[in-house]
Amino acid sequence: MKKALIYVFSGTGNTVLAANMIAADLEKVGYCCKLVRITRDYDDSIDINEYDLIAVGYPIHAFNAPQIVKKYIRKLPVAREKKRAFIFKTSGEPFSPNNASSATIVRMLRRRNIEVLTDTHMLMPYNIMFRYKDGLAKQMYLHTEGMCELIVKRITSNEQFKPLRYNVFTKLFAYILRIQWFGAWINGPLFFSKKKLCNGCGKCVELCPAKNISLKDGRAKFHMHCTMCMGCSMGCPQDAIRPGFLTPWKVNGNYPFEKLLADNELPEVFVTKNTKGYFKLFNDYYDRTNKLMEEYGIKVYKPQAEDIPENKVND
Repeated sequence: MKKALIYVFSGTGNTVLAANMIAADLEKVGYCCKLVRITRDYDDSIDINEYDLIAVGYPIHAFNAPQIVKKYIRKLPVAREKKRAFIFKTSGEPFSPNNASSATIVRMLRRRNIEVLTDTHMLMPYNIMFRYKDGLAKQMYLHTEGMCELIVKRITSNEQFKPLRYNVFTKLFAYILRIQWFGAWINGPLFFSKKKLCNGCGKCVELCPAKNISLKDGRAKFHMHCTMCMGCSMGCPQDAIRPGFLTPWKVNGNYPFEKLLADNELPEVFVTKNTKGYFKLFNDYYDRTNKLMEEYGIKVYKPQAEDIPENKVND
């Protein structure tokens, strides 16, 4: 049986959901999958030479891969024989600067004799700034399921992949926004838990992939290794955590995907041709990726009717 090794960094859980979807699809075609969470502690017990396929998944932070992911990849050994690999990444918006977020990781993996064949960007709901509506969260989840199936169909077929290339301008833009890494170091110690709300349950300590949180005198304390993944503030059951300068844009409470999927009154498609405002910009991404999924025989969710009554248009 072939073996796949999936490295994944996830703060609020969206990217690990995609990783589990990919693992399930790989297992359907005969792979045995091992999922490894990327944290500040590198796991040197894993021998990449035992695996036929390697994947790296992460959420895009300010049009870049989180620095913790790059530090982890840097510790990987050089494979004895060339390995096939793919990258999957999630973000809350479909804009082109996200495309170059993997450029450095692709280069780092190549130096370790690991060749990245595909780099796939998938949409999942925001964990900062504002909360996405239930309808959009449902559409994003269902579409990501299809995109994960697409990744597996492509990577396990006889498809010939072109070498990955990234636009120089998007690479430059991403490079400039790496200032977010420094912002995380500065803002991390400014996180705090409200005394009246924090009950010392330790959930934030458990959630933090950067090992940046400890409990002191029954309250969460924050240090200088923050990645700004927002796992702690979004996952706090007491809504007690305030993320420093980002407090005005804080989102609390994970998206209830199982509940949304079971709600038959909630349409599978939120963004349509009649959508107005910011989310209208998502149509190009969905049109392009839906067309690609259809080419591979993957189910695509589309509006039930092209003309949606005005009072139901998604603003």
